[in-house]
Amino acid sequence: MALTDEEKRQLALLEASLAADDPHLANALRGARRRRMPARRVVLAVVGLAAGVALLVLGMQIDPLVSVLGFLVMLVSSVAAIGAWHGGDGPRPAPRPPHGQRGPRPPRAGKGDFMNRMEERWRRRRDQGM
Repeated sequence: MALTDEEKRQLALLEASLAADDPHLANALRGARRRRMPARRVVLAVVGLAAGVALLVLGMQIDPLVSVLGFLVMLVSSVAAIGAWHGGDGPRPAPRPPHGQRGPRPPRAGKGDFMNRMEERWRRRRDQGM
């Protein structure tokens, strides 16, 4: 069943209101856009992976060090492929909290401070006769 013109207008108003109030939620509800992987990095990663497998197999016949080199080439190529898959152009900036909310808490005091507080509590209890 199709929407009437009035329902379409109301829906558009609701979407605009949502986008104005909470843009992060609005983007999440629109759905994830397909990211395009950098083709050059993917091709280099596949070629490197194939070369690593070849060195690994060849090293079994020649020298174990060649196999280790092949494994390292495969590892680096795999990391490059995963980085390309996730759009790894570098670290992503931390998301900003919505307007009117506080950001993440600063890190708590270290373990030594915790122990000092516990010792202080123990001394107070002992001094009070508990």
